[in-house]
Amino acid sequence: MATSFLTVQQVAERLSVSTDHVYRHANSYPFTDRRLGRRLRFLKSGLEAWMAQRSRLSGNGARPGSPPLGAVDRIGRNPLRRTP
Repeated sequence: MATSFLTVQQVAERLSVSTDHVYRHANSYPFTDRRLGRRLRFLKSGLEAWMAQRSRLSGNGARPGSPPLGAVDRIGRNPLRRTP
């Protein structure tokens, strides 16, 4: 079975985010497969599994455009964790 890849534009459409957002977070997405020169390719099956995982963890689906699970901000804090 052949492996299916997605472009930046396709990933952006599926996540309902801009292509700039995908480029900024490409290194933290677990489904980023390879960089061909300046082009990024993403595993379709990896994106689908990642989206399913986020949906299960958030209960009713993750908000589009939210940072990847396990992401940290510039200071090293998890942006998904709320502090009192």
